[in-house]
Amino acid sequence: MDKPLETLMRLAAIRFEAHERALLEADLDKIVSMIDAMLTVDADGVEPLSNPLDGTQPLRPDRVTEIVDRDRLQVGAPLTGDGHYLVPRVVDDADATFRQPIDASARPGGEARDS
Repeated sequence: MDKPLETLMRLAAIRFEAHERALLEADLDKIVSMIDAMLTVDADGVEPLSNPLDGTQPLRPDRVTEIVDRDRLQVGAPLTGDGHYLVPRVVDDADATFRQPIDASARPGGEARDS
C-alpha cells in the first residue's frame, strides 16, 4: 500500500523531490500526532466557544447618501451606449470588435460598427 504522502501527491497531481518528501512526512507526522493528542482530551460537558457568526450586526438605515452622475463618469470612456460601458468581445471571438452602441453618437467618431 502507498504511504499517505504518496497518495496525497498522486491525488493532487504534484511531485516532490526525495528531500522535500522527507520534510513533508515529518510535518505530517507532527500534525497527526497533535490531532491524536487532542482526541485524548476528555471534552464531555465542555461548552463550545462562542461563534462570532452567532451575534447580530446592527444595521443602518438604507438611504441614498450620494448621487452618481453617470454622464460625467462616462466622459472618458471610449465607447458607451444607453448608459452602459461597451467593451470589446474577448470570449470565443478571434476578432475582438465592439458591440453596436444603441446611440451611435455616443461612440467617438459618431458611427456605430456592427458586431
